[in-house]
Amino acid sequence: MVDVFFNNWGNGGFDSSTSIDTTDPTYVIVHGYQSTGGNPGNNFTPAGWMSEMAQNIRDLEGNDANILVVDWEDGADTLNYWAAADRVDDVGVEIADYLLGQGVNPADTTLIGHSLGAHIMGEAGEELRERRGTVDQLIGLDPAGPEFEGGWFSNPNPTGDRLDPSDADRVVAFHTSSTLGYDDPLADLDLYVNWDDLLQPGALTFAGNHSYAHTLYNDLLDGATFAQSNGSVFSLATVNGNTTGSLSVDTFAV
Repeated sequence: MVDVFFNNWGNGGFDSSTSIDTTDPTYVIVHGYQSTGGNPGNNFTPAGWMSEMAQNIRDLEGNDANILVVDWEDGADTLNYWAAADRVDDVGVEIADYLLGQGVNPADTTLIGHSLGAHIMGEAGEELRERRGTVDQLIGLDPAGPEFEGGWFSNPNPTGDRLDPSDADRVVAFHTSSTLGYDDPLADLDLYVNWDDLLQPGALTFAGNHSYAHTLYNDLLDGATFAQSNGSVFSLATVNGNTTGSLSVDTFAV
């Protein structure tokens, strides 16, 4: 069993005195491989993108939202990526167990995960659907590819073992890295961001491309919009709206 910590985000940081209000919407954020959401071993210091995202959501929702930053560093902090990937299902079940134990309504819940965290949230969404009800929205930030999409020596994971459209009422996937991310569509809306470019904005390596997914989502939460060459605008409204299928997105100046 992986040690998982559920940290309540207040306003500007964790607030251990805060309890879940089941009448408010709930947002749950989880990290991926070799990252952290804050635990006793690091004095409850989450990855910077997670605290930024939690605060962006707080700024949008005000006090009327539960915001949970989930830590599974105990299972993610290993040089053996494959071992970390094999813990995805267990962590997803732990998240579902916690939310159910808190009385959270899945229909008023948004699950957000980066890399392996996207598949963790897929498992959590599946568990919640089977035991209580369908999650409102799931955001997969460059869902991990290795071990999930198949390759020369393996077939792609079946939908029950990865993120898929049945894991929430609306599933959105940001695709930002063809090396570390899942290349094929696996959501209701698959956003292929600067897909023909070698590097994402600000990235120096393929690892930076992978991280760009949470950078971009934070930008959208913060109100950024991106004009497209066809005259449309990519914004948070695109993510939260009714658009489905695969959509190419350019976040460089056009």
